[in-house]
Amino acid sequence: MYIFLVVEDEQYVRDSVVFILTELNGGQGVLSAENGASALAMLDKTHVDAVITDIMMPVMDGIELLKAVSKRDEKIATAVLSGYDDFDYIQNSMSCGAIDYILKPFERGDIVKLYYKLLRKIRSREALEREISGLLQKTNEIKPYIRQRYYFDLIGGRLSDAAFDEMSVFLGLHIKNIPLRIALVEIDEGESSIVVSSSEGHVGLYKVLEIMEAIIADWPECDSFNVTNNTLAIVWCPAGGAQDAEELKANLGLLINELFDVYKIVLNVGISMPVSGPKDAGWADESARNALRQKLILGSGQIFDEGVINRDQEIGILQFDTLDIIESIWLNKPETAKELIKARFQAIRTAGTPPRLSSIQLFCYKMLVDCLMELENECGSIDELFAHWNKGIFQQRFSDLSINEAENFFCKLAEDICAEISRSRKNEFKRTIARAKQIISARFDQEIGIDSLAKELHYSKNYFGQLFKTETGMSVNEYINQVRIQKAKELLVHRQLRINEIAELVGFHDQQYFAKVFKRIVGCMPSDYIP
Repeated sequence: MYIFLVVEDEQYVRDSVVFILTELNGGQGVLSAENGASALAMLDKTHVDAVITDIMMPVMDGIELLKAVSKRDEKIATAVLSGYDDFDYIQNSMSCGAIDYILKPFERGDIVKLYYKLLRKIRSREALEREISGLLQKTNEIKPYIRQRYYFDLIGGRLSDAAFDEMSVFLGLHIKNIPLRIALVEIDEGESSIVVSSSEGHVGLYKVLEIMEAIIADWPECDSFNVTNNTLAIVWCPAGGAQDAEELKANLGLLINELFDVYKIVLNVGISMPVSGPKDAGWADESARNALRQKLILGSGQIFDEGVINRDQEIGILQFDTLDIIESIWLNKPETAKELIKARFQAIRTAGTPPRLSSIQLFCYKMLVDCLMELENECGSIDELFAHWNKGIFQQRFSDLSINEAENFFCKLAEDICAEISRSRKNEFKRTIARAKQIISARFDQEIGIDSLAKELHYSKNYFGQLFKTETGMSVNEYINQVRIQKAKELLVHRQLRINEIAELVGFHDQQYFAKVFKRIVGCMPSDYIP
């Protein structure tokens, strides 16, 4: 139901208009006043949708009333009833928002037409309000996405000064053209107990960011932006400089503790170096991301400030050598190599203020290259190892690993390389012993022994002797004698040669020594040998 107010000082006219409007409006919803002042007093107490007023009235005339109504509520539809056919009155009425000017005396039909005209005006404004409300609702619904896009445009350098100012006003932001810092607040899903089910009393991941945004909204000089499904960006322009920055860090610390205590959610926060203003927001964002990567060194659930970097420690890490590690690998001592690797990473952990993550990454890549070069030196082309070794080892991205994961990676790598080198050496040993056997088989009738074999195969005498015995279970000389006696047995079968001739043919120049060796190996004298 709509409410109409009739303002007229002549009672009979007022009553007549009220009667017609009441009839048209379903028997209710029509009020009346005798002058403008009384009408305004009534408007203070009662909602009204339309006002129909006379022009010439005591206390306050119709024009003054129309101006007052327009200032009070532009949504109220207005019209004029007047006995004066005056252009100035008509013009002033229309300029004050009146939709019609009806001259007295009027007929019932004039009031009926005016009623429906006012009704259309009221309903048209209602429709417009609904449309505006719907647009505002849609705007509010997409505002988080607009804010997100604004942030990416900001750090991407895609906002002009005019666009920056316009969007800042539209979004109600605190970002100014003054020094700013960026903090990235990341939900550590691996460490957090998050269940997307409010029925179980847990807060889902999709709600956590809303909770954080609501908390951060009360912080001074701060704006927050949802940049991923688990990360908020906070941009703040601390007017008080370092003092305000420390206050924000304190607030972030409280946020970390509160979300963990209430929801068991672990947050990681990376804070950028300060930059001169929005034009350098991209650099600040990257700085915050670099700071956030310190979690890989120091662990989760902390605030990491890019401004707190141990430069001396960075240099120390880059100067780490791996000679002792490589030596342990070459000596096939994986446990020693692992202890040395652990010592390197422990030195990083206990450095006080953390080094830049990129320095650790460079050290890791250096150690990887050194290890693989040692592997290649021992085993030949690395490509040949792909058939039976993990290819992923050669494609490792250390930026994706925590310091603990990097340590475990290299300890496992040392074990694998030692095993691979051991396998390769065994294969090489086998090839060496096979070649030695070939030489012995071809030259058993000549002067041959461990000295000549070791020299020909490029081994020291003692080392070659150890290898040979490990692989065959007997010494070089024992093996040579075995080959010679086997040839002698073959010759003895035919009995066409004398024993001293056979001894000479198989490399024994002393018949008595030949007989002695033959008996030790075969169990009888050559003269008694029966196949």
